[in-house]
Formats: sequence, structure tokens, C-alpha cells
Amino acid sequence: MRLWMFALLFLGCSADPATTGGGTTGQGGQGGASGTAGKDGQPGAPGAPGAPGADAPKPKSGSRLKVRQTVTSSPDGYEATTYGPVIDTGRGSEECSPVNGLVATDGTKRCFPLTTALSAYLYSDAACSQPLGLTAPTGTSPRYLYTTAAVAGEFRATFYAAAPFGNPPAQVYSKAGSCVAGTTPTGVVFYGSGSVIAPGDFAEIKTSVN
Repeated sequence: MRLWMFALLFLGCSADPATTGGGTTGQGGQGGASGTAGKDGQPGAPGAPGAPGADAPKPKSGSRLKVRQTVTSSPDGYEATTYGPVIDTGRGSEECSPVNGLVATDGTKRCFPLTTALSAYLYSDAACSQPLGLTAPTGTSPRYLYTTAAVAGEFRATFYAAAPFGNPPAQVYSKAGSCVAGTTPTGVVFYGSGSVIAPGDFAEIKTSVN
């Protein structure tokens, strides 16, 4: 009898999950944080050099405008050619500037002789019709004077023959919308304006952008 009761007690205890370890499996934990990014790799090797570019086109003389070419050489075979200035053979082999930012009064672009011209911004009369140029006493005498006026977004130039003015004018004027009296500069040489030079006397040029 005692043996039978002991067997029942043993079976009852072995069926208890708490004593046999038969519980359910718990959920897995959260994943860890991502690691920091690695360092950048070393730069790659330089690429191969590109092919040489094409030579710039050489200036070409026309029937009137000529490009002066100067060749420098040495006995050991060195040789180099430089180009410029541009010569206007229609005006006695006079140098002119094909790129000058100015437009003639007829609306055309011209090769103006800026190296021998003086920009005139003063006038000797109250109507601002007689331009005056001025230089330092040691300056080169100009061959031309020119004035500019803004027209339709362009600077249109009027060229005059230059002539010595003589004694400094007692009064000078400038254009600031209207003709305004100003103070006569000192320590300079004045040049007056002669006849107007027609735009057609200068060689016409054209520019294009490729």
C-alpha cells in the first residue's frame, strides 16, 4: 500500500512543468547597432595625358588690312613668329585696332587707329561741340581725337583730326546730360579738334562667334 502511494506521488511531481523545465522558449533579443563606416581608400593613379590640342588659327592678311609678322630666329635653329599689329594700308600703313569695343556713327564696326588717337571728354565751347584732348607735356602728340556717345547699347565714336590748341582755354566744359562748365586742368597740353573723319575712311570689320 505504501509503495503504491509513493508511485502516484512520483508521477504527479514529474508532470509539473515548473519542476521538469518544459516552459516555452523566450523571444530573441534586438540586433546590435551598425558599426562605423570604414576609412576612404587611397586615390587612384592619374589618368593618361590627353591628346595635344589643335593649333590656333593664324591671322590672315586681307587686301587692305595686313597683319605684321615678326620672325625671331637664332643660329642654332630656333624660330618663332609673332603676329601684330594690324596695318591699314588704305590709310598710309597706319596701325589700327580691329578689336576696340567701338562702333562708327553709321552703326558699322571699324578698325580704328586707337594707338594714335586721344579720347576727348572736355570741350572748349558752351555748346560742347568743340572737343578738347589733353596729354602730359612729355606725351606723344595724337593724330586724332575721338568722342563717344551711347546709342542703343553701343559706344559710337566720332573721329576728328587733332591739332595743337595753343594756350590753355580760360574755360572748359563737359557733358553730363547737358553741357556743364568745369575747371581748366593745369600742367597739360591741349589739342583741339579739326575736321570730322567719315566712318567710311576706316576699314570695316565684322566679328563672329563660333
